[in-house]
Amino acid sequence: LADCYPLLEVGDMLMMGNNPDPMCVFTYVQALCHSLCKIEKEKKDK
Repeated sequence: LADCYPLLEVGDMLMMGNNPDPMCVFTYVQALCHSLCKIEKEKKDK
């Protein structure tokens, strides 16, 4: 949907359990936000 590279795999998140690497999660969320904002801007410009 957001055309964002999958930095986090489901299996990796399951292995981390209650202790996911905060920097990995933050980086992925930041990449998603950036991609979604770009898509939203492109839609508004049309």
